[in-house]
Order: sequence, then C-alpha cells, then structure tokens
Amino acid sequence: LYLDVLFAPIPLFPATAGYCVGILCKWKISIRIQLAILIIFLANIGVAIIVCVMYRHQTILMDSDPFKMSKYPYDISWIRDRGDTCILVERTPLIVIVILTILLIAIHSSYPGLTNYHNSK
Repeated sequence: LYLDVLFAPIPLFPATAGYCVGILCKWKISIRIQLAILIIFLANIGVAIIVCVMYRHQTILMDSDPFKMSKYPYDISWIRDRGDTCILVERTPLIVIVILTILLIAIHSSYPGLTNYHNSK
C-alpha cells in the first residue's frame, strides 16, 4: 500500500534514475520527506514482524527453558483501579485541534512551494 499508492516509483533501467507518480508526488511533497515516511513505515512493518516471531517463539518454549522471557515484573494493576476516566478527557479534543493546527501551519510555512503555488496561477 505504501509503495503502490503513496509513492508509486517508476524505475528507469538501466539508468539509475526514476520518477514518482504516487499521491505524495502529486501533492508536491519533497523526496526527502517521502523517503522519511517510507523508512518509518518499513521500520514499523519490520518491528511488527519481529514481535510476531518473538511471540510465537515464546509460546512454543517450555516454562523451564532458559530462553523463555519472564513476565513483566512490575505491578501496574493501579491503572485498572483508577477507573475509565482521565483528567484530560474534556480537554483532549481542544489539545488535538491546537496541535494539528500548529503542525499544519509549520508545514505550510516551511515548504516554499505551497506559498508560491497559489500565486502563480
């Protein structure tokens, strides 16, 4: 999904070149940002595969095996005891809106192609 929809790279062989026809390319997002997004996505996939393999490995092992990992040693039952509510529940939507607004303003002002794009037409 990441490579097929967001990036859709088209390699030009035998030259070491290519071009992009994905959604992020059409939105004129920098290649550096696209590569950063791709690396984050692929790293997440790698971590998920490792977690699945480790879970399967730990499930197969006997309890007395030296490679068996111990359970989480800390008592975190107080999280369930405090209830379902949290202090920031009423403020959370406002915080999310403020953070997203600041992030969008920062992206818009730091990318010079967006400011000149509307004036050129």
